[in-house]
Amino acid sequence: MAKIEKGTVCPNCKTRLQGENFCPECGQLNNRHKPGFGELIRDLFSTTFGFDSKFWRSLRVLFTSPGKIALDFIDGKRARYMPPVRMFILFLILSLVFNQLIDVKERGLVDMNAHDSPEGLIQIQTDSSQAPTLSFGKHYSEKKVHNAIDVFNMALENPTYSYQEVSDSLNIQTGFWTELAFHRAKRFEESGMQGLFEYLYSKLVWIMIFFLPLLAFLLKIHYPFKRDRIFVDHLVFATYMQTAFIGFLLVNQLLHLLFAWRIQGILILGFAVYLYFSLLRFYKQGKGITLLKFISLNISYFILGIFFLLLVGTVFFLIF
Repeated sequence: MAKIEKGTVCPNCKTRLQGENFCPECGQLNNRHKPGFGELIRDLFSTTFGFDSKFWRSLRVLFTSPGKIALDFIDGKRARYMPPVRMFILFLILSLVFNQLIDVKERGLVDMNAHDSPEGLIQIQTDSSQAPTLSFGKHYSEKKVHNAIDVFNMALENPTYSYQEVSDSLNIQTGFWTELAFHRAKRFEESGMQGLFEYLYSKLVWIMIFFLPLLAFLLKIHYPFKRDRIFVDHLVFATYMQTAFIGFLLVNQLLHLLFAWRIQGILILGFAVYLYFSLLRFYKQGKGITLLKFISLNISYFILGIFFLLLVGTVFFLIF
């Protein structure tokens, strides 16, 4: 606990004090003590990251009693827990940090292997010689779309070709979309799938935040007759569930970082069980109906995720 040295004048608004703990005018703590380095670090973790008693209590309840923390929060028992959005952002930041540590570790291993072998990175990246291709289903029959796809594929297969050489080889009419496809192929050739993953990770915070109201909307649709559950209640539940999901990912990241283990399948199965019991406790419906809604929710969320990935892929293609 920080040391308290009361003064007779408020440092903030200069109001005279007579031993009060807080200034009656501005509300600032009556403390003349200048914090040391250790106190500043403790304050950083307690205020910014929330590593205090509320955090550890929230962490314990979140993972040992599925759905209880969200239920307690909307029932008004909030003083004992970390707010849902704050906890969600904290877990998301930790996941990004762990991912960067794993990336640094794997890059170091790749560099070591490259120095140890005469073939270098070519030996490790066995698929690097094969150019990826872009294709769509038959229902995309518009001529401009097909021309752009042909340009994209040929530019990847022939990296030394210029835009004019590609269009002449295909004997197609040039335009905005074909030129855009050519430049995106060149950019993709430079960055590869790593560039796409880095782009997605750079937007991960916004992607996860964007998904929260969508998940709450799906919950509202699946529980339309729960009149005691307003949209904000669904949003609180969705936020804690996303936080728990990131927590499961953190376990996988930590094990991979320390022991090079990957147990995504086990953890995803574990989270599925966790989510089922959370729905059961929070919405208080029977096991059978909860199981049906659990399956429907996951199917809906999967379809929504596919559309979202298509949207992200389109944006990546247009602006990356």
